[in-house]
Amino acid sequence: MPIKKMRDYDSYDGYINHQAEKSKKKYRRQRLLDGFTKKKDWFVEKFKPLKDFVKDGKVLCLGARMGEEVVAFKELGYNAIGIDIVPYLPYVIEGDFNNILFPDETFDLIYSNSLDHALDETQFLKEAISKLKTGGYIVLYVKSLSRNEKCFAFGTYEVLILTKKNVIAALKSFSSIEFVGFFNGSTFISKKV
Repeated sequence: MPIKKMRDYDSYDGYINHQAEKSKKKYRRQRLLDGFTKKKDWFVEKFKPLKDFVKDGKVLCLGARMGEEVVAFKELGYNAIGIDIVPYLPYVIEGDFNNILFPDETFDLIYSNSLDHALDETQFLKEAISKLKTGGYIVLYVKSLSRNEKCFAFGTYEVLILTKKNVIAALKSFSSIEFVGFFNGSTFISKKV
């Protein structure tokens, strides 16, 4: 069963343009830049438990905006790069997580906190999983809207309405993926088998 959408677009270009708006706004980029170190430090703490799954290796961050998570992974010893519709060099190159332009089976770990921004969760996951090495992990952080974490955040740019149940179902719909569980609250971790 597909995840419900909170908004529709007339075209794929309309979706891309809407998603790019947020990163192109000067005040928003400045706000992200001002909070870069604080957010990067938050990511470092949140990512430390991933060392139990992937000690080192290549990491791809999907929807990475300014690259705070990329820098956090680098500080933890990973070889990391991010993609986003609007690049922020040197950490984030231009890319679309609906059509990832890296060869298949390239990454040991793929991280995203942008599943709720995807136009189609199946395409998002299909692309991510194809770029993941066998034995690698996909890690999805979904910010919770409520304390009981039954329903996840909605905002101006989110597309999908996410719950724990429908994210797990989406992950389990891929026979090559084994759902491992959660860490740090609302973070889903799965292994490519």
